[in-house]
Amino acid sequence: MLLQEIAPYKYHNEYQPYAAREEDLFLGYRDGCVLAWDRDGEIALPTVGEYLSGEAHYLQAAMSTGVSSYSTETGSAPLAQCDKPFRYLFSIDEQRFFTLDEGKEAEEFGPYTPKTMRYLRVTKPLHLAYAAAVGYQLHTWYKRTRFCGSCGRPLIHAESERMMRCPGCGEMFFPQICPSVIVAVRDGERILLTKYSPAHFPKSTHNPKATYALVAGYIETGETPEQCVRREVMEEVGLHVKNLIPWKNQPWPFSSSLLFGFFCDLDGDDRITLQEDELAVAEWVRRTDMEDRSADISLTSNMMEAFRLGKDPK
Repeated sequence: MLLQEIAPYKYHNEYQPYAAREEDLFLGYRDGCVLAWDRDGEIALPTVGEYLSGEAHYLQAAMSTGVSSYSTETGSAPLAQCDKPFRYLFSIDEQRFFTLDEGKEAEEFGPYTPKTMRYLRVTKPLHLAYAAAVGYQLHTWYKRTRFCGSCGRPLIHAESERMMRCPGCGEMFFPQICPSVIVAVRDGERILLTKYSPAHFPKSTHNPKATYALVAGYIETGETPEQCVRREVMEEVGLHVKNLIPWKNQPWPFSSSLLFGFFCDLDGDDRITLQEDELAVAEWVRRTDMEDRSADISLTSNMMEAFRLGKDPK
């Protein structure tokens, strides 16, 4: 299962200038983390009303009755004027999600404490983890998109769409999406697995060397995904590839990326030339020696599992 596969829930990203209500869910972020409550391995998110009050008015009732603070109640009036302006993000089914305007940082309170983005990859229910991840992508964009890159003036939010506009020169700024490729290079019963160099993640709070990954990279200007596959494989491990087969794709909010997965086959010599400023390890691993990655919701793990189980495209 992939992060975005939240059925039967449906994600609605159409922008609407909704005003926040107390029962709407609040996505608050601080220092790259989301404010959430881990309830026996499941994520709970605060409502706007809970965040405004600074305390959970009905958490005891929720705990005693087994009802989550996740509410689908509708019809409430918008909140009165307050000193914490909220920005509508999206809806999942009828539940609306808001964050602080302008990408402002939120204060933790009660049982709601900062949870890392990696926590969202292993928690349930998936639709709330997905909401928190996509919200983080938008929060980061709002935080970084406050001034015009052409004239330097403060930007204002357009009323009809999710776009920041300069009132001076008229420049328009939309949420950033970076197209990228994930590449599974095969050689018969072997697959090329990599581990990133610590220098590749200078601000990371986790150890990227601990987990195997696949060759990956951003699509450059004027480049097709297939051209990017060949270039990235050559740059990172010095190999030629053939028989490129598109797999699945995945929006990856943690890096504002849209990932395109490809399987391909080794073309020629299998000797690896490591790009050391990018990778710490690159090695051929047999299908039977691979670890189970079925619990992870990333495209990388999905592709590795497909190969491990012999379900990769021929």
